Amino acid sequence: MNGNVYNNLDLKSIQDKEPKDKERANGMNYLKMQSGNSYTLNGGGQKVLLKSITGNIYLRKR
Repeated sequence: MNGNVYNNLDLKSIQDKEPKDKERANGMNYLKMQSGNSYTLNGGGQKVLLKSITGNIYLRKR
């Protein structure tokens, strides 16, 4: 499985440890995805499951 998650959102880790984001071009952060990672945005709410087998996922503000 290949693919990364890039975002420019204010994601907060639900786990005790904060993710080690790596700054990338165009203001996008790279999230190292591991099994069981969970994040909240704006205090949480609806759950969303994102999967990709061989492509990147980009989460962007409008």
